[in-house]
Amino acid sequence: MILKKSNLDLSIILPTYNEEKNISILLNDLISSFAKTSIRYQIIITDGCSNDNTINDVLNIKKDNQNVDIIILQSIIRKDITSSVLSGIE
Repeated sequence: MILKKSNLDLSIILPTYNEEKNISILLNDLISSFAKTSIRYQIIITDGCSNDNTINDVLNIKKDNQNVDIIILQSIIRKDITSSVLSGIE
């Protein structure tokens, strides 16, 4: 679910490519930090066609944190970081 911009204080765009070693740590740290605030936020994962478990790790965290708006934009072709960030902005 993408929240209407008026309901959000912050959108965090995380471009990923084969980040299975890092994504769980990053997402859990973000979720933990924002839980201590009243900031309304969403996390947008723009994946550049990872061939590891990045997306599975994100899906597991999303399942465990259903109160957090985590959006996954998964590309079917390899994207550079600029293209991935632009996909998240759109």
